[in-house]
Amino acid sequence: GDRTLAAARAPSVQPGAAALQRLLPLPAAPVRTVPLDGRAGGPHLRLRASARSLAAVQARIVGMLAAFLIAAVALATLLGVLLARRIVRPVEALARGAAAVAGGDLGHRVEVRAGGEVGQLVRAFNAMTADLVRERERAAVAERIAAWQEVARRLAHEIKNPLSPIAM
Repeated sequence: GDRTLAAARAPSVQPGAAALQRLLPLPAAPVRTVPLDGRAGGPHLRLRASARSLAAVQARIVGMLAAFLIAAVALATLLGVLLARRIVRPVEALARGAAAVAGGDLGHRVEVRAGGEVGQLVRAFNAMTADLVRERERAAVAERIAAWQEVARRLAHEIKNPLSPIAM
């Protein structure tokens, strides 16, 4: 038998089909036969459409694809900018914090919310600056203790040797 698939216009237009017919108009035209598997004897599809209407449909499809592509590129660009800001803002804050610490402000803290590895880096930076402040305070206390120890050592020496200035 003849294995043929036929495409024909329905006599009545259903409510959803009106938009499709406006998008893909099929005026009366000669019937074309298109093989489905590329072989002449295999199944084929009979189409009733003129070359001009097929070209118009093809142009509409290409236009819709171009519009979709432009919208997709715009959306991807917007998402890229938003993601870059989420990453760049904490890194810039860390760079400013490092410059402040290098300038001598050891107590500088980076106040930015970030997640993931960048958040861990911000927390590590703040912990490091807190450690620097504690070590600076410990060094100041140790320096004061050392100064008092030197005063006490000299005083003890003077008490033990009260006549050393007279002997000269």
